[in-house]
Amino acid sequence: MESKQFKAYEYNTIMRLFAILFPIFMVIVAVASAFGKFRYLLYFTIVAATYRTFLNKLKKKIIFINFTERSLNVNSKEIFFADIENYHICLPLRKYFMLRLKTTHKKEVFYISVDNREEIEKLMTDRNLIFNKTKNDLWLKYSPPIIFLLLYLITLYIIMFVYNKIY
Repeated sequence: MESKQFKAYEYNTIMRLFAILFPIFMVIVAVASAFGKFRYLLYFTIVAATYRTFLNKLKKKIIFINFTERSLNVNSKEIFFADIENYHICLPLRKYFMLRLKTTHKKEVFYISVDNREEIEKLMTDRNLIFNKTKNDLWLKYSPPIIFLLLYLITLYIIMFVYNKIY
């Protein structure tokens, strides 16, 4: 079998970027609330700039997963198929699916393009790996939209608080 390579993003990297960029976003939006009739234009500009920064930083953090005959190579770190206890695949995002691997040492979570989903499922079943859904997989599946919604509501609350203090 030949080696197959897929582009992916690590779950921890995405959550770390959320944690870094969102507080900056909240502070700037709260400051923009004081600008009267121009605040909506500033909100749109800030959201667009933050989203663009998030995507640019994420593009720099791309990793490559290589499937070989005996192992998975994730950025030159080798994970043997014999070490994988189970895996789970789900579709939390439209363009990316989540691949969770539980090895004997730790749990790895990756987001991979949906175009490669069937091929990866076939590679995993060909290796006789166990497909197992755990309670934690539900959180992993819905954490990006839940965290985004919570952060959005916190930002909205801060904006309303600042707006009421100013006017």
